[in-house]
Amino acid sequence: MSRDTDLLDAIQTYFDALYACDLSLFDRIFHPACSLFDADEGAVAVDPIADYRQVIAKRKLPLAARRNAKTRSF
Repeated sequence: MSRDTDLLDAIQTYFDALYACDLSLFDRIFHPACSLFDADEGAVAVDPIADYRQVIAKRKLPLAARRNAKTRSF
């Protein structure tokens, strides 16, 4: 595989992990000691991956929310 393909695969895995709230996918692409950086309105925030994993673990699955909305509309 090329570096570009590897990078695109990692990005897709990240989005899949977010969408499915699947921590096992997160663990495939993030080192346990890494941190995530975010710049919002000029302020930089640093989140250790352990903290971010807790946020993802508590998220409501977008797919489940969409299915529930469709079920209610019938």
